[in-house]
Amino acid sequence: MIVIAGNCPADIKTKITKNKNPFIHTFKGSSAVLGNVCGKPFFVSTLAIVNPGESDIRSLMRA
Repeated sequence: MIVIAGNCPADIKTKITKNKNPFIHTFKGSSAVLGNVCGKPFFVSTLAIVNPGESDIRSLMRA
């Protein structure tokens, strides 16, 4: 699963979606807000969920 910030540049989104059609969730907030949600003191434009652990992140795939 790949999460993309709402303000991520279109060329980056295009590059990501070319790769074997992964599930992509567009975060409605900006990269600054996504970074804050992730607990990072910097902007986060994209992130990949490799192992969801005990989280409920997969529920986004059902929505």
